[in-house]
Amino acid sequence: MTGVARINDTLIGAVAAAVAAAVVDAPAHAAASTAAAALAAHLRANSAVVWQVDYVMRELHSVGSWPAEHVGDPAAVTGSPIGDVFTHQRTTLLPAGASERLLVPLTCRGHRIGVLEMTGAPGHWPPLTDTVLGCAQLLAPLLWEAGRDNDVQEQRRRSARLSLPAEMQWQLLPTRGLTTPQFSVYAQLEPAQLITSDLYDWSYDGTHLTLAVLDATGEGIMASQASELALTALRNARRAQLDFDNCVSLADQALHDQYSGQLEVAALIVEHNTHTHTTTYIRAGTPQLLLHHHGQLTAADPPPDPPLGAAELTPYRQHHIDLPPRRARPAGHRRGAHRPQPPRRTIRHHPHRTNTQHPRTTRLGHPPRHHPRHPPTRRTTPPRRRQHPDPPTPNQLTTTTSPPPRTHRCVPFRLGRGDQLEVFRRWPQGWGGRAVLGGTARPPRPRAFACCARNFW
Repeated sequence: MTGVARINDTLIGAVAAAVAAAVVDAPAHAAASTAAAALAAHLRANSAVVWQVDYVMRELHSVGSWPAEHVGDPAAVTGSPIGDVFTHQRTTLLPAGASERLLVPLTCRGHRIGVLEMTGAPGHWPPLTDTVLGCAQLLAPLLWEAGRDNDVQEQRRRSARLSLPAEMQWQLLPTRGLTTPQFSVYAQLEPAQLITSDLYDWSYDGTHLTLAVLDATGEGIMASQASELALTALRNARRAQLDFDNCVSLADQALHDQYSGQLEVAALIVEHNTHTHTTTYIRAGTPQLLLHHHGQLTAADPPPDPPLGAAELTPYRQHHIDLPPRRARPAGHRRGAHRPQPPRRTIRHHPHRTNTQHPRTTRLGHPPRHHPRHPPTRRTTPPRRRQHPDPPTPNQLTTTTSPPPRTHRCVPFRLGRGDQLEVFRRWPQGWGGRAVLGGTARPPRPRAFACCARNFW
């Protein structure tokens, strides 16, 4: 059931609309607590808690709960049930003593905000899971917007104090993720509390996806201001609907006019057309573009142009890459079917045995190829296997095991000079037999097939 279908349902839509209306009417600093109280009242929950992840993405902190005293300690992103729901983005129902806990991720267009936790009586949540999911979809953007207008949620989701340059940088950054039917983008700055001159940006207008990664030379307030000026100039030119190369030239000119070449900003600006699947990028400085396409990782390493602000009126070269979309696998497609298969090998029966099976090939489904000197013999009854085989002669190599299941067959392989080797394929219990060569026993190597005695041993 999709998210749209959940919200459009009559009952689910009524509950979600009532909760969303309560959050919109509440003050910004009490949005999370109001959402928890409204959910608990409409769904008859024992408690409700709204968790949000911190800047470092190591802990989730409670920013609103009902009852108010039900706050709890921070939950680790790694190794806790709440952290697993946030990491894997899946709804989880867990027993909690005499009650049940329902954990639902809070995500808005790919941006992971936190987790919604609700507790109730055993058996209370399975019929209401879709209702809680519909409410979480409406609450995620409302809680994110409310957190930008007050400091209560910001204070609760900070595990440590941010430096002044980091405070400046985080106010300019977009969300950590963006997901559409065509692509998914995620980013994170480390160390999140001490960043000084690193910035990233993206924008999507339905046709063009624009990505930018910037890094100013130096550290401290001056480097932060230089990177902020470059990012603001790129956004200003993009929103003025200028061409891709003119946006980069405008940012370069703004930096050079302000710092006269004393501060530079290395940048990698990429523009991808989701309709034509063509990518254009400009490499200004040291950042490098790595392409991971169809399982292959390649480095697009053209000669870099000067960083932004290094010189006046710097011409920047555009580089183009074609990135066709990944082809969808047809129904019934088997992974690895496109790989080249090894040549077929005919396995003949031993000339001195009368109860051998019909010659077969190693790849099932192909007709057998008979040897003119050893035509196949028709067998009316299945061969009888000896329970106690005779001891091998010094020049005979055999493998003695217990009979395999009926679903598996024994394939004799002719080695030459009267030697014979029997190999069992796909035995679930493993290779439980022993190989005897001149009376000396040793365990065989676990290979699927034997091509020759030298390769097998």
